[in-house]
Amino acid sequence: QNPNNAPKLDSISDQVVGAGVVLRVTNFVSDADLPWQTLTFSLQNAPEGAAIDSGTGIFSWRPAIGQAGTTNFVSVKVSDNGTPSLSATQGFSVIVNPLNLPELKSISATDGRIQLKIGGDSGPDYSIQTSTNLTDWTTIFTTNSPALPFDWEDPEPAQLESRFYRVLLGP
Repeated sequence: QNPNNAPKLDSISDQVVGAGVVLRVTNFVSDADLPWQTLTFSLQNAPEGAAIDSGTGIFSWRPAIGQAGTTNFVSVKVSDNGTPSLSATQGFSVIVNPLNLPELKSISATDGRIQLKIGGDSGPDYSIQTSTNLTDWTTIFTTNSPALPFDWEDPEPAQLESRFYRVLLGP
């Protein structure tokens, strides 16, 4: 029987991503052993929310809003099922860009309905909340990673003496 050879995991370039944007990295590996062995991928170090497909080695992560403006180290390991089991590890950094606050591009009222045009960074989810007292807020609309800027119209006619709006980012 031939001796087992360790798999070779290609180096992985550092990545830059925006908060709320899905990052996918394909890991490439070679193994000189014949017959082919089963290779299994795992994460040795990764930020919260990151995952790797154990069979394909595809790394995926959608950084949360709270992870904006951070640098995160990721360590990927691939192991074979030879005897003895051998492995290779590669690391890379993911820089999550700082986040810009959402921007109210315009506000208008037509036929008793309030319309907003909202701009900001691509990637995050956008939620619109309303309040009549600036203390108690209710989410009335959420959209996942919209094309920006986007238009939104309040489904409620403007019947209240005062109604305040704010835009929050997620996840």
